[in-house]
Amino acid sequence: MVAFWQARSRPYLLVGWLWFIGTLVPVIGIVQVGAQAMADRYTYIPLIGLFMGISWMVQTVTARNTWPKRSAFVAVVALYRLRSLTRMQVGTWKNSFTLYQHALEVVPENPVALNNLGVLCLEAGILEKAVSFFRKAVDLALIIKTHGSIWVRPRFEPKIWMKRIVACYKQVGSTCIIRI
Repeated sequence: MVAFWQARSRPYLLVGWLWFIGTLVPVIGIVQVGAQAMADRYTYIPLIGLFMGISWMVQTVTARNTWPKRSAFVAVVALYRLRSLTRMQVGTWKNSFTLYQHALEVVPENPVALNNLGVLCLEAGILEKAVSFFRKAVDLALIIKTHGSIWVRPRFEPKIWMKRIVACYKQVGSTCIIRI
């Protein structure tokens, strides 16, 4: 609303806001594409509009500023903080295991992350942990569809179900399909 209020004196704010809203509408989730309802990658193009408005505003403010050293100091501090945040985030992308562990920290009841951690543990030969992750994933979701895998909640003994999952993954790999 500030963008509309400031439209005459700062039209770049309105341009940036309209870019953001206009390019965000197709990806806000009215029509879900894929297994995920939301994803950061959907904001890359819309955020260009916000950054355009912000960068033009910063340029206007610093052009009027008689203390360019102060502006440079604020910019350096902001960049240093962003560097620190980036370093923390990159740590979660170290490998698939840390990525899915982080996903579980953010959303503890995440059957997709549990499934993928189960696959990673199975590939590493840690069968007990893999079965544990698979069991939690199956308990959380009636149907899980990820990477070609389809799991349906079992109607029989969980131990038999887990043995079947492990046997299937050993034979076929991550493209296992189980139908019950």
